Amino acid sequence: MEYLAKTYGFHHLALEDTLSNIQQPKLDQYDNYMFLVFHLPRYIKQSYRTVAQEIDIFLGKDYLITVHDGEVRPLDDLFAQSKQRDPRILTGSPAYLLYELLDKVFSSCFPMLDRIGKKLDVIEEQLYDDHSRRTLEEISFIERDIINFRRIINPQRYVMKDLEAAKAKHIGVNLDIYFDDIADKIERIWDILNNYKEVIEVLRHTNESFITHRLNDIIKILTIFSVLMLPLTVVTGFYGMNIVGLPLADHPMASEIATAMLLMIVVGMLLFFKKKRWL
Repeated sequence: MEYLAKTYGFHHLALEDTLSNIQQPKLDQYDNYMFLVFHLPRYIKQSYRTVAQEIDIFLGKDYLITVHDGEVRPLDDLFAQSKQRDPRILTGSPAYLLYELLDKVFSSCFPMLDRIGKKLDVIEEQLYDDHSRRTLEEISFIERDIINFRRIINPQRYVMKDLEAAKAKHIGVNLDIYFDDIADKIERIWDILNNYKEVIEVLRHTNESFITHRLNDIIKILTIFSVLMLPLTVVTGFYGMNIVGLPLADHPMASEIATAMLLMIVVGMLLFFKKKRWL
C-alpha cells in the first residue's frame, strides 16, 4: 500500500478500502484514475457454500492495478493469457484489459450456475421418491447458495451502471460495445438466479406438501386404529367387571359369542368408514 501511494499517488481512502474485508462493490472517480470494487462468487467445496471474493481495481490512463486476497482463478487465467503474448491483451488499452478481466470474472459465474441447475434437476427427480430430511437439507443448501449468489451479483449491476456513466472520461466511447456486453452478461446471470429462486421455492413447497400429506395419512391410519379400539375396549371392559348377571356370561359359548361380536363391530365400523370414503 505504501508503494502504491508513493508511486501512483492513490488516495488514502481508496487504499484503506483495499484492506477492508467488509467493502461493498462500488466505483469511485478521481481526477486521473478510477477505483472499482467488484465481488466474485466463489464456491467452497469443504463447506458447500458460495462466498464473495473481493477484487479491487485501479484504472488509469496507462495502467491497470488489481488488489486481491488469495487466488482468483479468472485473474490467473488473464495473467497466463498475457504470458502467452496474446496480442489482444498486450496491444489493447488498460480499459480494454479491464473489459477482459471483467469478462473472465463474470463468465466464471456460468459454470457455477450450471452446477446449481444440475442440483435442482437432481432434487426434482428425487422429490417424488424421497421426502426425507436429507432432501430438505439439500434444498436448504441450494437455497442458501442462490441467496448468497444473488447477494453478490445484485450490487455489481449498479456498479456497471456507474461505469456506464464514467466511460467517457476514463474508458472512451470506442469501448462502449464491450462494456455493454459485460452489463448484458450480468443481467443474464441475474435472470438465471431469479429463475432458480422461483424453482427452489416451488421445490421446497412441493416437498413440504408431500411431507404434510404423508403425515396426514399416518395420522389418519392411527386415528382409525384408535376409533376401532374404542368400542372394543368398552365391550371387553364391560365383560371384565367382576359382577354377577352379565348377559351371556354363563353361556357355554360365551367366548365365541364375544369374539364374534367384536369382529362384527370392527367390520361394521370399517364398512361405515368405507362408505364415508375415509379409507
